[in-house]
Amino acid sequence: MYIEEEFGINSSMKLVYTLREFLEKNPEEVAIINKLMLDESKPHMGLKSDKGLYNSDEWWANIENGVIPSEYRQGIITELYEAGMDHLGRPNSFRYRNTNSNILDESMYFFNKQDFYLFKPGHLVCIYYAQLEFATRIYTGHWVKRCVTLSLTTPYGINNTGYAC
Repeated sequence: MYIEEEFGINSSMKLVYTLREFLEKNPEEVAIINKLMLDESKPHMGLKSDKGLYNSDEWWANIENGVIPSEYRQGIITELYEAGMDHLGRPNSFRYRNTNSNILDESMYFFNKQDFYLFKPGHLVCIYYAQLEFATRIYTGHWVKRCVTLSLTTPYGINNTGYAC
């Protein structure tokens, strides 16, 4: 099952990022996270492993069936900007207005360089997050959101309500 189908992302949307594809291209990230999850000498570090090892079939099944909490957001991009200390000379983040008229910030995720140009004010963004739990709750925020999919469209793909997702 594709998460995009569950949320009704229509054909005018372009899927520009999937975590599954990212992890296939970056197996070292999976290895580092799983090593920490399995390290009994560091029980307060890393992610909880009770819902499967990171990127395992069990883990993905738990995302898709809702055992791992998830969140779906959509909105209209209002602004692009450069965030962080890298100073790349180009935007790497964006702001968007969600369906409740809240302004939210997010990083740009995409694989193909030409998809960078889909991040424009007025374009619709649909983001699906998995909420991953840290191994311990001694920290104030014991969850980390991980972008699972990110889709974009142009204003021409937006329906009468202003949202195509």
